[in-house]
Amino acid sequence: MRFKPFTHLSFLIFITFSFSLALAQDPGIPDTVTVECKELVLPNSEFALETYMFTDSAVGGFNVSLTFYNSNNLDIYVDSIVWSDWITGFAVDGKLWHNESEGDTAKTLRFGAVWIGNSLPPGQGLVATTYFHTGPTWNSTLYTKVDTTIFKPPDVGVGFEFFDPDGVLYYPVFVAGCLGPPPTPHKPLFELPDAQEVNAGETVDFIVVATDIDPSDILTISKYGVGDFNAPPGTSPDTGFFSWVTTDDDTVNSPYVDTFIVDDGTGLADTGYVTIIVNPYYHNPILSLVPSPPYNIKGGDTLEFIVIATDPDTDDTLTIEKYGIGDFTTTPSTAPCSGFFFWASSLNDTLNSPYTDTFIVDDGSGWADTQIVTIVVFPYVPPPPDGDLNHDGIIDLSDVMYLANYIFKEGPAPSPPAAGDVNGDCFVTIGDIIYLANSYFGLGPPPRPWCLPGDVNHDGYVNIPDVIYFIDYLLTNGDEPISKNSTDVDADCKISVSDLVYLINFLFRGGPIPQPGCVNPLPPLAKARGEFAEINLNNFISVPSSGIIEVPINANFNVPVAGVQLEIGFDRKKVEVLNPVLSSRTKNLTLYHNTKQDYQLIGMFDINVKNLIQPGDGTIITLRFKPKSGSFDLSQIKIREAILVDRSANELEVTFKQGNKDFIK
Repeated sequence: MRFKPFTHLSFLIFITFSFSLALAQDPGIPDTVTVECKELVLPNSEFALETYMFTDSAVGGFNVSLTFYNSNNLDIYVDSIVWSDWITGFAVDGKLWHNESEGDTAKTLRFGAVWIGNSLPPGQGLVATTYFHTGPTWNSTLYTKVDTTIFKPPDVGVGFEFFDPDGVLYYPVFVAGCLGPPPTPHKPLFELPDAQEVNAGETVDFIVVATDIDPSDILTISKYGVGDFNAPPGTSPDTGFFSWVTTDDDTVNSPYVDTFIVDDGTGLADTGYVTIIVNPYYHNPILSLVPSPPYNIKGGDTLEFIVIATDPDTDDTLTIEKYGIGDFTTTPSTAPCSGFFFWASSLNDTLNSPYTDTFIVDDGSGWADTQIVTIVVFPYVPPPPDGDLNHDGIIDLSDVMYLANYIFKEGPAPSPPAAGDVNGDCFVTIGDIIYLANSYFGLGPPPRPWCLPGDVNHDGYVNIPDVIYFIDYLLTNGDEPISKNSTDVDADCKISVSDLVYLINFLFRGGPIPQPGCVNPLPPLAKARGEFAEINLNNFISVPSSGIIEVPINANFNVPVAGVQLEIGFDRKKVEVLNPVLSSRTKNLTLYHNTKQDYQLIGMFDINVKNLIQPGDGTIITLRFKPKSGSFDLSQIKIREAILVDRSANELEVTFKQGNKDFIK
C-alpha cells in the first residue's frame, strides 16, 4: 500500500526545544546511526532505505534526518515509513513521528521518537524502513549523500527528563547513506593572489579561496608564514582572510613566502604559495622652526630663528633652501640638518609687510618638505611712559578707565599689554587700577616699571632681542634691566647665567615659561599689619515669582577696602547668569561685570578713590542666576578668585569658604 507523499515543509512538533540545551559528548562508544547505500536507483521507481542504530546506553528520544544532498537530483519523494519491532516494542509510553521538508539544494525526511515513562534500552538493530519513489527526472548516475543524527538521554533519568533544562544532548557517529554510484573524489583547488609588494609600514591584506567539486567535503585551510590568517572550515567555496601590518624591520628578510594548504577531509589536499615583498619605506624629511612661527617684529628689529630638518632615513643627505627675504646659512648633511636665518629689518620694511619666506628640504631621493613662513613688520612704537596706557602723552583718569575697561569690559589692551602692570607685581588686576588712581590724585607713588617675566629689554614682549639684551648685560657690561623681576625668570631671587639658560630653553627648546621674579630693587609696597578679608558664600534666596536665585556674597575685613575683583565660576549647563547687584554696603561704588564661557568677572571700586567699603561684616554684592533644570544648589557656582585691595592698593590676605549643603528644588 502506498501512502500519500509529503508535500509541505514542517519540523518536529514537541521536542524542538531540546536544541537549546547544553551539549556534551557521550562518553559511551560506539554510538552509531547508519543508513544503507544503494548504488542503483532508477527513475520512476520505488525503493526502500533502512536505518540502523547501535547504542550502549538508554535512549530517551532520537531524531533521524535523512537529507538528500544534491541540488541537481531532487526528483525523489517519501511514500511511507515502517518502524521496526525493536522501536514499536518500547513505544507504549512514547510518540513516533515523521515529516518532510524541501529546499533549493536538498530534501530532508525527519523521523524520531520520544518516551515519556520509558526508554529504549541499549542495543543495536533496525530502526525503520523508509519507502520512496523517484520521478522521471531522477538521474541514476549522480551520487546523492544521505545524512543522519540522533539524541540520547543522560545515564540517570529517561523519557521527558532528558529534555529538562538539566538534560544532556549526545551526538552519535554519523555513517551517511547514499544513492547512486560512489563519486570519484576530487582534489580541492586554491585561488591565490599574485605576489604582494608593499612599502614598510603598509598593510598586506588579501583573500584566499579554496574550491572543491565535491559539495559535501569540508575544506580546512592552513597558513604557514608571516601575518594573521582567519579561515573557518566550510564547504566549497571556503574563504580565508590574510592580514599583515609590516614594519621597517620587515625589510631585512624580504621577500617572504607564505604557504597555504587546503585539506578536504578525505585525504586530498592542495598547496599554494604567495610571495610578499616588503620594500624599504622612504620617509619624507620634516622641517621645524625654532622658535616656531608666527614672526611679528617691529621695524628696526632683528629676526633670528633656526630651521631644523629631520628624517628617519638616516642615510639620506638633506639640503635646505630658502626663497625670500633675509640671510640663510646651512650646509647639506644627514639628519638632523640645520640652518640659521637672520634678517635685520629697517623702519621702511613696514611698507611691504607682510613678507613670505619659503623653506624647502630635499632628501636626495625625491622626497621633500616645505614650510612657508609669514613675517609681519609693525611700525616701531616706543613703549609709553609708565601709566600712560592710552598713549595720549599724559597720565590721568582716562588711563584709569582704560585699564578698568580692559580688565572688566574686554576693552583694548594697553600697548604693550604688560604696561597695565602699574604696580610692578607681574600681574594686571584691580590693584593696578587703584594704584594708578592713587598716583593721579597724589595719594600714592608714581607707576612702577611693569613686570613681564622674560621681558629683559622692557619693550613689552618676550622674544630673541631679550636674549641679546641679557647677554650684553651679563657678559659685556651692557645696560641693567629696568625690571629685575622680569629678568629673574627662574624665580631664585637673583639674576645670573641660570636665568639666561632658562630663557633660551623657553624660547628655543620648548622649556617651561618664565616665572615672576623676586628681585626688587625698588621700595616694596607698604602693607599694613593685620589686614585680612574673609569671603563667605553659604546661602541663597529663591524668588519663586521670577524663578531667580539670589546668592549674597558676604565679606568681613578690618580695614577700608578700595576695590574688589571676583571671578565666579558656574556650570553653564545648569544655570543662566544674570547681572549682579551691589549691596547697601557698596552702593556708592561703580560696578563692572563681564560674563565669559564658564565664569563671571566682577569688579567694584570708586575711580576717584573717595568711596570705600568700610570695615565690618556684611554683603558686598548679590549674584543672580536662573536655573535651567528647575533645581539649584551652591555646588553649581564657585568663587575661583577674590582680590581685595586697601586704600593704598595693597592686597589683603583673603580666605573664603563656600557652603554646599543648601538645596532648593
